[in-house]
Amino acid sequence: MKHCNKNAGDEKNFFLKKSLPAIFILLILCIGIGLRLHNLSINTHRSPDEIIYTAQAKTIAKHGISGFKILAKEYKREKKLWFFPPPTRVGYLFLLSSAMKISNHFDVSVGSKISTISSILSLLILILIGLRFFNAWTTLFALVFLSTSPIALNLARRTWQDALVGCLGALLIYLSCEIISNPRKKIWYVLLIILGGIGILIKATLVLFFGLCVLWILWNFIVYKKRYKESILLVCLSGISVALFTGLMIYAIGGMSNLITIWSHVKNAMPHNLFAIKYQNGPWYLMFFALSSLSAFAFYLLFFAIPILLFFDNKKHRSSILHKQKSTRILLGLLFITTTLTLIAGITPYCLNIRYISPIFVPYFLIVGTIFYRLIQMLLKNLPIKQGFFFFLLICLLAIIAFQGYYNFNNYFIKTSIHKTPNAFLIQNFYHPRNRG
Repeated sequence: MKHCNKNAGDEKNFFLKKSLPAIFILLILCIGIGLRLHNLSINTHRSPDEIIYTAQAKTIAKHGISGFKILAKEYKREKKLWFFPPPTRVGYLFLLSSAMKISNHFDVSVGSKISTISSILSLLILILIGLRFFNAWTTLFALVFLSTSPIALNLARRTWQDALVGCLGALLIYLSCEIISNPRKKIWYVLLIILGGIGILIKATLVLFFGLCVLWILWNFIVYKKRYKESILLVCLSGISVALFTGLMIYAIGGMSNLITIWSHVKNAMPHNLFAIKYQNGPWYLMFFALSSLSAFAFYLLFFAIPILLFFDNKKHRSSILHKQKSTRILLGLLFITTTLTLIAGITPYCLNIRYISPIFVPYFLIVGTIFYRLIQMLLKNLPIKQGFFFFLLICLLAIIAFQGYYNFNNYFIKTSIHKTPNAFLIQNFYHPRNRG
């Protein structure tokens, strides 16, 4: 009888630890995909940047590679274009123009479909990282946040490259985790270096994000593994990759002089850009407040991260994901990258926009998911409550979080039909209190 009871208990624990979160991961993934596909049909208002990207891609589709030189000359000549995205993001424009030619559609919706696919891939990469380096419950919590994040849902339906940048950023995180976990497997280095170089063709944020990933890997190699030769090789090859793809960009737009001129126009126009002055400028800490627009619950939960990491490491909890040495380094690495990129965006003039840090969305929610998982463990251990009822309450809480996320998305971006990211609301509420309401 005792043996039967033990087997029943083992089966129940297996269900709670493996089967139950796996079922909900699949369910939340389907919901996240469904929401992104549904939102494509309700996109009515387009931002100026979306119109510019579409027009640039149509030129590339019509003239081929020489279209980049045409766009560069036009950008240099037309002063009114200096307030909009330059044609130096040749990777994104090439992808967008190729999608136009393949689909035989040349309107703004093509870019939205690329963003939707990129956002769905981000969900899948989050699941891959979570199950590979954390655990099923952490993955589930992170997936709930990302699947129904108001900002992620908005980026997924726009002809901006930020959803694509977020997807590639998540992929860089995955490759970095694999290198740290298994530094002898060369394929991860090759993929990381190539993808990092390609980033310069998509958006400058990706190159900065790639650099942070390399710094994270170097720290692990030098401090923990004493792999000095691999560290030097990684730095050299990363620099060569970025240089080669930068050269490709320069060739596409017609030379270094064009690149310097275009960037100088962008820099000189920014202080006169009324939108950037009003909505993308202010004290650096507003960038951290902007994280609350990703998920209010996740934002406030993150404040528990430091106390847990500092005070919860004891012998009674050695089985925790936080106390496996490799997983600890990965978690702290994600925290370093997320905090650093957010801080850089905050202190850089006219960069106070949550879109500009889309590469941190996946690592940010994995951090929050880990903290949430530890809090659930603490509560489950210390509260006098039955396990089944506790998990019922947990599922109800996740449902509320998901509903709140989609409600905020619908309220901000559907009912009001705005195309701005919520930094506008944050600046009005925190920096200019008189503008509230």
